[in-house]
Amino acid sequence: MTRLKGMTLSQFNGLVEDMRKVYPFKDEQAKIIDTHDMMADCNCMLELFAHDEDTGVDVRLSKGLNYDDC
Repeated sequence: MTRLKGMTLSQFNGLVEDMRKVYPFKDEQAKIIDTHDMMADCNCMLELFAHDEDTGVDVRLSKGLNYDDC
């Protein structure tokens, strides 16, 4: 189970949309890998995995919130 304690849905959706600008994945393709930022010791980072069917390339994307927002 992934814990997102303290992260708002707006923050979560913002992280997802920022990642989608870099690699245009579909929601049903992407899987949450982790949310724990080890440096800040909080669940204020989102790491996603997607597999590109056309090329066979695995893509890992991650982005965190500002530490003040955690």
